[in-house]
Amino acid sequence: MIAISVILPSLVNPQAGIVHCMPHIKVHNWQLLRNLKEHFKITCFIGHDIRSFALAEHYFGATQNCADSIFVRIHHGAGAGVVMGGEILLDNRYNLGEIGHIQIDPLGERCHCGNFGCLETVAANSAIENRIRQQLEQNYPSQLKSNNCSIKAIYQAANKNDPLAIEAIKHVGHHLGKAIAIIINLFNPQKVVIAGEITAAEKVLLPAVQNCIKTQALKDFHNDLPIVTSQLAHNSAIGAFALTKRAM
Repeated sequence: MIAISVILPSLVNPQAGIVHCMPHIKVHNWQLLRNLKEHFKITCFIGHDIRSFALAEHYFGATQNCADSIFVRIHHGAGAGVVMGGEILLDNRYNLGEIGHIQIDPLGERCHCGNFGCLETVAANSAIENRIRQQLEQNYPSQLKSNNCSIKAIYQAANKNDPLAIEAIKHVGHHLGKAIAIIINLFNPQKVVIAGEITAAEKVLLPAVQNCIKTQALKDFHNDLPIVTSQLAHNSAIGAFALTKRAM
């Protein structure tokens, strides 16, 4: 074994090896990298999960042919990684691309960050499942059942033309498209990649995203801009491996 890599959904300083905070686990300035090195006596790396996936997509996936790209992932939350010139874009504070905390609805649900109406309150697996569950309780017509509202059941239903599942995924696509349009206007990428289990219903999701981008991103930036789904497995450790590959 030559190295250990750990990726986390967190505010993390990969150079200093410190995890400043995490959304669902209480930590404060956790010296994770130092602890790993002291325990295992081996080279170690830590990084943000979505930005590491963006790097992996550049090495092994849909953006191998692009120097500049945007990677967006919908999972427990929503986040983005920006690759510029073949490298993950980082600033001196090491954290950017937190599109999950762009406010899309001031009167929306409370987010774990403390704000209201963040993108994550709409475009995250649990948010999508909760929305479907609430609508089923209000007797919206659907083949879905309130005791089976997993994201897998939702995208499968959408692919079978279930009206409630289709509406839910279009709703996500619309708000996700608004956030992606902002990033396109900022960085003018060659390609946008969307990842997450919901992309299994890409025939519903992508048109909703693209329609929003067309109306809110600069024409010269979105013309001929590919919006594609990830080529990597959703549950893969390849994001962590990308950190090791970069060092090699």
